[in-house]
Amino acid sequence: MPDAAAVHDSLRAIADSANDDMSERDVENLFLEQGFYDALDYEGTGTDLRSEFTLPDSRRPDYITLDTNEAVTAVYEFKTTGRDLPPNEDQLFHYMDHLRAEYGVLTNGEMLRLYRRGDDRPMLVVSLESVTESEARDLVSALQKREFDLTDPEDVNQFLERLEPVPLDGQAALGQEHFFDTFRLEEDSPFADLIIGMMDLLHELRDEREAKFVKGAYDFWEATYASEPDETPDSWEPFIDGTQSLRDFMFCLESGHALLARLLLAKATEDHDFFAGTGYDGMDDYFRGLQGFSDSINLDAFPVAADNLIDDMQEQLVEGLFQDDIFVWWTDGYVEQLSRGHETGPNQFEAVAEGTGEVERISEATRDRFSRAVAEVFFNVLRFDFEHVEGDLLGDLYQRYFDPETRKALGEFYTPQPVIDYIMDGVDYNRGVSNERLIDPSCGSGTFLVEAVERYIADVENYEDDPNWEEHLRDLCTRPRIVGLDIHPFAVLMAQIRFVVAILPAYQKAKQQNPSYTIRRLPIYRTDTLRNERELTGVDIGDDSTRQLTFDSMTEDEQDVRIPVPLPVEVDEEEVAETEDGFLVRRVRMPLFDTIQLETGVSNFGEYFAALQGVLDTVKAHMRLAEEFGDEYDWTYQSGLEERINHYTSQEYDGVEDFFEPYVNDMLENVRYLKEEHNDGRLFKMFEDTVLALVVKNYMEYDYVVGNPPYVRTQNLPASQKTMMDQLYDATTGNYDIYCPERVIESVTYEAAGCGKCVQHNRDPARRCFGR
Repeated sequence: MPDAAAVHDSLRAIADSANDDMSERDVENLFLEQGFYDALDYEGTGTDLRSEFTLPDSRRPDYITLDTNEAVTAVYEFKTTGRDLPPNEDQLFHYMDHLRAEYGVLTNGEMLRLYRRGDDRPMLVVSLESVTESEARDLVSALQKREFDLTDPEDVNQFLERLEPVPLDGQAALGQEHFFDTFRLEEDSPFADLIIGMMDLLHELRDEREAKFVKGAYDFWEATYASEPDETPDSWEPFIDGTQSLRDFMFCLESGHALLARLLLAKATEDHDFFAGTGYDGMDDYFRGLQGFSDSINLDAFPVAADNLIDDMQEQLVEGLFQDDIFVWWTDGYVEQLSRGHETGPNQFEAVAEGTGEVERISEATRDRFSRAVAEVFFNVLRFDFEHVEGDLLGDLYQRYFDPETRKALGEFYTPQPVIDYIMDGVDYNRGVSNERLIDPSCGSGTFLVEAVERYIADVENYEDDPNWEEHLRDLCTRPRIVGLDIHPFAVLMAQIRFVVAILPAYQKAKQQNPSYTIRRLPIYRTDTLRNERELTGVDIGDDSTRQLTFDSMTEDEQDVRIPVPLPVEVDEEEVAETEDGFLVRRVRMPLFDTIQLETGVSNFGEYFAALQGVLDTVKAHMRLAEEFGDEYDWTYQSGLEERINHYTSQEYDGVEDFFEPYVNDMLENVRYLKEEHNDGRLFKMFEDTVLALVVKNYMEYDYVVGNPPYVRTQNLPASQKTMMDQLYDATTGNYDIYCPERVIESVTYEAAGCGKCVQHNRDPARRCFGR
């Protein structure tokens, strides 16, 4: 507990130790050595006492103190002994304002001045050698470590009432430092607590409860996406203790980042007043229900709120970005609470916060740790203001937050901006690009895509004084004009989030004109770019070259192809029709291009791709009906197909409803099967990505192909992948890298403006390929 007598004695000891020629650092150390912060109940440097914030001009506050919710409570500025203090007030006030600190301390080891933010006059001026016990009590009252009890309604309401978010704009470098520090992966940080809580939850759900979805999601991630790093980053060491723990940590690290990134994006869009006029009240709506509480808050409400907020963002922001994926496995621990009728998110949050109903699937200790960690992340997200943020802050977060060792360990690399500029300028992606098509077939976290989007928007604005942004964004995302592909779902998620941040100003203008407008999906897909299903498996939907065909010349089997979709559902091979490495495979029915051309008049793959999006929207609308009607729903097409298809295509086509109805029913049957036979219908996004990625990577042509593909030597490839590469490509001979220029050349139109990739030179296979 804070101890006024100890503060009094500490200040007297500092005064006794001070001499005439002490530097600022010497005075700083006196306050540490004489136990001043200990007497105020702080744990010490690196936890709730920090000094590492540095501004671009090399200025920094000497020390800051944090409460239990990581909020800055006080800023300390130390000066040399004998130095006059009042002339240095402006510097202290600058730090206090940018960090939203309530108090500031200015001292030279002989005198101490205490300030409250917003008041230029000191609250208290103390001579350390003659400090009184009353003055010590006043200092304790202002500067003691504050306990923020997440379960106390009074504390929470007080936090919300007094909340002044820390700005993160370009002039707020100190606030940005605090932002990065708050969410850095280090022991006792809110984000580290989230990862530890997730690991506990994973072990209990997967190993003890044998939760089918959780086990399937983890095993599928491990078998399909995970790769053990050659060297474990130093920052990971406190969290791992063996091979299995390393894999568990990596899975939870990616899951934690997926949750945090979605919450940050929701807060950023809200701060930009994105939802004005839509009827959506934002995060604050969840917390209004806490007013008037008299009992403690059930922390289980916060994971429930996070899941509901993600659902809200599907409807209000970008549906595809917030759809369920393998990284939402943690929701399995809260099935009872999340299945509470059809309440709104805020109503459900309030009901759970009141403690009505208990989570029974996980132990109290695990539940408390994870729920508390989510609550801490929630409140820390609220503490920052994104309103005036310019540029790619989330990209900056990715670059600084993930140190190079971590990015390498996760199989991700951040391309420096000068390299991006060099390649984009080299292919002349500048003027007139808004009507052309670009792809990054190994997009990673989306650095090239963000640059392309910014140039696309600039090009539109260059040619139009008042652009119709709804029309342009629909063209950008659904025709599509800028496409990203990556094999790793976490990289795809990060790229999608950064894509949204890049289009946000234009999207906001479109939303202001039409509050009901929502982007359904982004043109960034999880797929293996090098795997050409058209050549490997016979899954070929045809081509759009002009041909004379009659329907009578086609057999029923020639009208469709069935696309295999591996799913994170572990099954016995003898019990299902098709598996891959022990995981369930379901096939999705797609029409051959010839078939749709004959039946509807769709004339090219751009329109085919657009029509497929209308089909997928229709399936998802019927999935929502199934949720509403439960067991009474018969899983067959009802209505809305023609309208949804025409929403995406450039013209209306005759007969599309009758033509596509069987394909909608086929997809609905897949969802019904997963829901009824495997108790899970949450993975429709995997069907969606497979279908759309098949078209964009194998059938569309591009004016620009750019990117920085991963470097993986042939010696490190599994035998099955080597076989696949040898079957597909001529250049895969000798010691080749996994990246193959042939795949790029196949994607480029004959009249293409440019192709820019980071490649190794002095590679004979590459020279042969480019020379063809």
